Amino acid sequence: MFARRPGFLKEAELETTRSAQWIFNPHFSYPFSCGALHPICSRFRPRVFYAVYPGMHRFPLFFGLLLLIGTGPAHSGVAVEGLGDCTTVSGQAIFRIVEDAPGEWAARLDDAPVATGNWIEESTPGYHELRLQPIATGSSETPILVRFVVRDPARGSSETGLAPWTPPPPIPAHPEALAALRLDLIAPRAAPAGALIPLTGFLRSETTARAPFHASIFLQGGGPEPLWLRRGAGGLLLPISDDSADILLQPLFPGSAAPLSIRVEPAPTWTDAPARIESRTVWPPRSRIRLSENLEIPAGSSLTIGSGSWIALAPEVDLTVSGALLIEGTIDDPIVFAPAEPGSPWGGAVIQGSQASVTARGTFFTGGGAGASWFSGSGFSAHRSEQALFLFAGAATGAFEDCWFIRNPGQILHGQEAEITLHRCLVQGAPTVGQFNGGAVRVADSAFIAIPEVSSQFSDADNDGIYFTTGNHELTRSLIAWAKDDGVDAGSGNSGSVTVTDCWVESCFHEGFAWSGEGRTVSIDRSVVLHCGQGIETGFGEPNVTVARSLTAGNLVGLRFGDNYDWDYNGFLRVRDSFSLYNQRDVWGRDWDSWEENLDHMDLQANVFTNADPLHPQNHDWEATTQGDALLSFTPEASGPVGLGFAEFAAFRARSSFGEPLRIGLSGFSSIPVRAAWTAVGKLAPGYPPGQILGGGEIEFPPGKTLVTLNLSSIATPTPFVAVVLTTATGAAVTGQSAIYYGAFPESQPPESLVSLESTWAFLDGGAVPAPSWTSPEFDDSSWKSGQGELGFGDDDENTAIDGGPSGGRYPVCYFRRRFEVEDPVRFSVLLFRLRRDDGAFVYLNGREIFRSNLPGGPIGPESWALDNTGDENALREELLDPRDLQPGENVIAVSIHQSDPDSSDLSFDLELTAMIQEPAVQRFDRSAGLEAFLWNLGNAESVLEHAASLDGPWKLLPLPSSPAVILPLRGLLRAGGSEIPYGDGSTGFLRPAALRNDL
Repeated sequence: MFARRPGFLKEAELETTRSAQWIFNPHFSYPFSCGALHPICSRFRPRVFYAVYPGMHRFPLFFGLLLLIGTGPAHSGVAVEGLGDCTTVSGQAIFRIVEDAPGEWAARLDDAPVATGNWIEESTPGYHELRLQPIATGSSETPILVRFVVRDPARGSSETGLAPWTPPPPIPAHPEALAALRLDLIAPRAAPAGALIPLTGFLRSETTARAPFHASIFLQGGGPEPLWLRRGAGGLLLPISDDSADILLQPLFPGSAAPLSIRVEPAPTWTDAPARIESRTVWPPRSRIRLSENLEIPAGSSLTIGSGSWIALAPEVDLTVSGALLIEGTIDDPIVFAPAEPGSPWGGAVIQGSQASVTARGTFFTGGGAGASWFSGSGFSAHRSEQALFLFAGAATGAFEDCWFIRNPGQILHGQEAEITLHRCLVQGAPTVGQFNGGAVRVADSAFIAIPEVSSQFSDADNDGIYFTTGNHELTRSLIAWAKDDGVDAGSGNSGSVTVTDCWVESCFHEGFAWSGEGRTVSIDRSVVLHCGQGIETGFGEPNVTVARSLTAGNLVGLRFGDNYDWDYNGFLRVRDSFSLYNQRDVWGRDWDSWEENLDHMDLQANVFTNADPLHPQNHDWEATTQGDALLSFTPEASGPVGLGFAEFAAFRARSSFGEPLRIGLSGFSSIPVRAAWTAVGKLAPGYPPGQILGGGEIEFPPGKTLVTLNLSSIATPTPFVAVVLTTATGAAVTGQSAIYYGAFPESQPPESLVSLESTWAFLDGGAVPAPSWTSPEFDDSSWKSGQGELGFGDDDENTAIDGGPSGGRYPVCYFRRRFEVEDPVRFSVLLFRLRRDDGAFVYLNGREIFRSNLPGGPIGPESWALDNTGDENALREELLDPRDLQPGENVIAVSIHQSDPDSSDLSFDLELTAMIQEPAVQRFDRSAGLEAFLWNLGNAESVLEHAASLDGPWKLLPLPSSPAVILPLRGLLRAGGSEIPYGDGSTGFLRPAALRNDL
């Protein structure tokens, strides 16, 4: 995305390498320094000497395979070997401090003392300072400062100077907070059988249109996937079969929520749309329209679509609008734009010209943006290549109100000198909302979440919530959360303004707000940035950023001047009357062009920081015991108890990972202290009560803090099974993940190999596209080629070479299939997939998607590219999955391998499948600290759980975690396969497996 400026050493940098000696370092990891090294240096690494020689500049010398380059600054009597000032290394810095007379210098690395004379290894990603201070009083020697950055190799240059950041998953709010809210569900009144039904939900209070709380809501009658409302908004797609009866959704929600009824149409009457709209055309309410070919609305013509209509679009169908498109749905009777074939996305609409406009209200848009490389060669400028659902150009206008964009593989919008407004809109599950070049965009009361998904997988591929170049834009009372890149990025362009008021930005991998460009002016007022890599960044170029009455909390950096590249920084950051709390750095002004704190580019006054910052003295310390009520101005959740849980994506972990830090999080800010007790419990094996208490303690969240780290490294773990459990809380309730489990699934028999590495696969290469049914077991692949894994090209380690296309014009996808036999799948509790993929993979078992790797959310097709080409291409990535899709007899695995771009140099594929066998239906894991946990294996994993207050019912469905051997902290009575296992005092209800469900 960014290119390094060409050039050789600056004179100031050359001066730092004079007065030197030659030193050999056998451990050297090749660094990149402030100035570019001679190009030939990057081609040799086996042996390294350092030139520290009087009067000489840094330069490379070669003796056979010996490479000599410069080291850091040296003073009389001391030298730093292996590390120069202003140096960036990948993975690890290795250096030592050498004194002519030991004991004359004191050394500190990041304020911790280090010894001289020994080689020091520093692998913690981020910015580091090595300081050498003469010990003798009155010494004429001046202190030495060596500044360096360690990069995480997996993250590349995108986080230079920062630790790797993974935003935490959301923690549901306290039931008391949710009980005071209303849940509004929106869905079409009627839907064609076999379609995916879009559904949105919003939390509202008496005082706000959207209440900023997290909630995971199970919809009885709507399948196993809960509706996640992140800061009060969310959506999903409900699958229904061709013969489904009408649907009644009953939310299980502490507050008020009305049931939602959806009529299923077994055989709707479809009308085929014309290819061209002439004059003024109206499709009446509740129309069923099928677009089998492209649709044009020329200048002077208009198309009006009535409420309750369903528009089914064939794969890759596009709209061209030079006239007017009016989509007139309502909240009570919305319109739906959806693929005619679920999983086969439609294209998008180009709205161009001064007479062109789109006005949409009360409408769902899903499954649009089929062209994965649409912007390449389109004549329009965009950071991402996916097709936009709506592209506005040439003074066209767009207005969207109460519109919901759910799971689209394409960008949502794109603007070229266009006027666009979004009011009360939701975007969820898209690669980005879009890029806007010039014009004006106004967003109000809207939510952009899951860009493209909520997961721990890192991506550096411009998955920004919204991206501005030039133009004048406004964001008001809106949410932007869980973006893989930045929440709001303004990274190029020479002018323009952005005004942000009353917005909430949360859990973005990189910046919440990333402001750059020449001459851009930015105003942020009354806004929150939470759990991002960096909160508010004033980056390259000359942006002028003003922040007032806002809060940045729980980020790596709260307020930042500078960014992660060695460009020029001439902008200005002004902050007033704001809070920057419990960030790893509340304020940071360092960049990688000057490597200095840019204090003359920052004016921070009358703000509150966690601790005093001597570089910014005109601010105040946070007094948590007396200032907690100040948080009430940012969220009503601070006024009552909050939710609490482990802020981790994986609840079950390998035993070898015990001791790694765990994060515990709150659902939001609390104005009072929150405390929680935890216990580590060990067991010899499941079914061995009671558990052995290994350790425990209490954690505390002072007001304003939403994440704490639990360090387990001091706890001895003599047992093979360990659970870390949150037991009690003060000022909060455990609403999120309550325990992290370490160990292995209990096995009564050894695992069974179903597909081994280097097996023979049928494959389709050369850019050919199979029939849509290629994933089904019945598909005839006898005409495909076949070969032994590993399959691929470009790495010279393949057993079978495939045709991935010419260099510079690689085909996006190659296809693979393998059949295997299973005698009795009911015996299996867990399937372990080990996948080698370069770059992305989509895996099906018997025609059903079971997982994807390094691919965006939403439908995937023959033009879909992988997210990126990062990571170890030879790694075997493991997935533990449910065996529900196995069937007796023949089974089929189908895999599509996706390249990252047309210039990809290689492709690799191989796969191993192993089945874990578990005989017992239920095994007791732990019975300690007032909690009982079980490893639950029903044999047939399509079963679900029901809960009731008594054995007489009524029974209600409960959602299960995704793991097939479900781990549940339970109280009450457990029934499995007709047997009952009593535990606890039985006062809180009962659980039992429900009847098999075929729609999961």
